[in-house]
Amino acid sequence: YFELIREMVSDHCPDRVAHLDRIKKLNTNSEYFNEQSEWYRNQVIDTLEVIADSQVIMEVNTKGYYNGEIEEMYPSKWVLEIASELGIPVHLASDAHHPDNIIKGFDTGARILFEAGYKSWCIRDGNNWIEEPISQMAFL
Repeated sequence: YFELIREMVSDHCPDRVAHLDRIKKLNTNSEYFNEQSEWYRNQVIDTLEVIADSQVIMEVNTKGYYNGEIEEMYPSKWVLEIASELGIPVHLASDAHHPDNIIKGFDTGARILFEAGYKSWCIRDGNNWIEEPISQMAFL
């Protein structure tokens, strides 16, 4: 999974990378792997380093969290902390399939990003991405 993400970013660099650790959704109670395992963390870190080198924007997705499918967003807070240290730009997305959900979970997402060390995020302005400061009171 992570090898394919690295290949995609290296060979076909998109403007965003989404669902970085979505595979955890099917890993309830660490049934298939432990996110704290050295091999797993190394795969994530290797992938984050490729993303950082490419300067692609990483999506932080709130849907699994606000739908109650998992206990946190994609990616996990520990991943966001490393991504922040590496200077990876992020944007917040809800993966909404209904207008009522467009900013659902953004209050939690803004708080987690701020706690992970992010002071800004990318937002879409027409055809361009611009960086804006994250307010501690964003969406609260």
